[in-house]
Amino acid sequence: MADSSTDDAERFERLSINYFDDSTVDAETEVTSIVYQMQDGSAPIVIEHAPKRGLAFKVWNASCVLARHLEVCGKDFRDKRTIELGAGVGLAGIAMSRLGANVLLTDLASVVPLLEKNVSANCTGNVAAYCWGDDASALSPPFDYIIGADIIYNEDIFEPLLKALLLLMDEHSVAIISYVSRWKRTNRFFRMLRKHFDCAIAPEEVVPQEILPHAMCEKGERAIIYYITRRAAGKTRKRMIPRRQQQSTVPSTHHIG
Repeated sequence: MADSSTDDAERFERLSINYFDDSTVDAETEVTSIVYQMQDGSAPIVIEHAPKRGLAFKVWNASCVLARHLEVCGKDFRDKRTIELGAGVGLAGIAMSRLGANVLLTDLASVVPLLEKNVSANCTGNVAAYCWGDDASALSPPFDYIIGADIIYNEDIFEPLLKALLLLMDEHSVAIISYVSRWKRTNRFFRMLRKHFDCAIAPEEVVPQEILPHAMCEKGERAIIYYITRRAAGKTRKRMIPRRQQQSTVPSTHHIG
């Protein structure tokens, strides 16, 4: 069996996302780095992360997928007010800032110090502590874009996340959420969205599946980018979950262009 760290290093190299091996780890802080090269040739994004500290301190595959998607999707993000939920170490939000958006990266207070360090080293974005579902008035919503990577993996956070989206979005806002399909239980989140939101799936050509490790692809896991919009008052909702679930866990066959 191939060594997983070697597989990751080769995969990141192909994508100009350079994963440094254990020789770069600070023994005292357990911090290591990745270098993400944006396609416009600008200065690379250098992200410090500390996977041994917990889930929020790791660069996840879905973050790399979202960062690359934002680059290739063809949308103009310049000057758009954007908030990242569950930013972790900040790769996707930093990429969004590099594309010209005015980005506020948020996560729990315990994550903020490392997040602030990465943001200050790579872009002009801002950082704030925010717990989903709490009063968001200090964040000055609504936002043009809400982004998040792998933030719908845990059923316990579905309701707080839904509340956060309601607080941060209006009918002109767009949430762009990346997710690596693993569990059917995430369908429950999309059922919860029905009352206030519509959801579409980005086409495959702007979702860089090649970022995923080979082992994940072999198991049938794939990256999905969801575009979520808040329905204007009085509008009829679209059916988001197929009545008959087959092998796919995708909540909609409606794709965006």
